[in-house]
Amino acid sequence: MPRAPLLFAFILLIALAARLANLPAESLDGDELFTARVVAAPSWSETLQLVRQDLVHPPLYYLLARAFTSVAGHGDAALRLLSLLAGLLAIALFWPIGRAEPALRGPSLLAAALLAVHDWHIFYSQQARSY
Repeated sequence: MPRAPLLFAFILLIALAARLANLPAESLDGDELFTARVVAAPSWSETLQLVRQDLVHPPLYYLLARAFTSVAGHGDAALRLLSLLAGLLAIALFWPIGRAEPALRGPSLLAAALLAVHDWHIFYSQQARSY
């Protein structure tokens, strides 16, 4: 399947377009506002204190989000960009699987395509939370 790299790049492009389509249209909801509060804390120690208060979600996402927004900014879209990139990475991981085992190349492309257009995956790739 010599066209597999081009097809996979096209799948990633579709995934990116689907996730960017409504990204700036939605305002932050309650859970995302908590993430915004965590990343906007004046110091790392205050960020860690707020993360300890969230007993449900592990702290890695918040720490990555704080570091990421210090570079990308604190706007709604910048706050959600980490989740968008993680969603794209989840799709991109199908490529090495398909390359490692030729028998899985077709199924891995199909799985990547299905995940690229899956409405739940798109929704959670647009949320500023560690879902």
